[in-house]
Amino acid sequence: MISDRDGTLIENIEFFGRDADWKTQLRLNYEVVRFLNFIQKKYKTTTVVVTNQSGVARGYFTLKIVDGINQTLEKMLSKSGVKIDNWQYCPDVDATYAKKKQRLQLIKKYIKDKTVRKPSPQMVFQALVKLGKRISEYKRVLVVGDRDEDRKLAVNLQAQFIDIRGKDSRKMISDFYAVINF
Repeated sequence: MISDRDGTLIENIEFFGRDADWKTQLRLNYEVVRFLNFIQKKYKTTTVVVTNQSGVARGYFTLKIVDGINQTLEKMLSKSGVKIDNWQYCPDVDATYAKKKQRLQLIKKYIKDKTVRKPSPQMVFQALVKLGKRISEYKRVLVVGDRDEDRKLAVNLQAQFIDIRGKDSRKMISDFYAVINF
């Protein structure tokens, strides 16, 4: 199972981590947490979080902040019964985007000709390498998210997608059974 972070696992705040008091702003999306908890209890899963973090390239926050958020979030999720097997994020932006957004004053070392940003499946593949696994080992792959880039990631992985926007955990579970076809 592949999950997005901002707007999926946690309530969406644009460029979360930009404010020094991010810890007081961190709020789990309990509907998604209940859904993941249900799935993980019922089925053997590998759960990976992949997230684009262009706020690093924009200079809004550092890699250390992203790591701190992910570590804090992992502890919160664990207390709620959700296990995350690997975390991946991309702080980069591509050169074409940087050229269009010159007014942003992006940090040069985070401007790349090619990135691993979603909807690219590369962060998922990196996570699986770290876990000593291959995507071909899984009967089904599910992407859980709230944006078009998450849906496109599912397409690129030939996976199923659950859009969590406006849904409670019961609806997500219903959607899960509809797309997985057990």
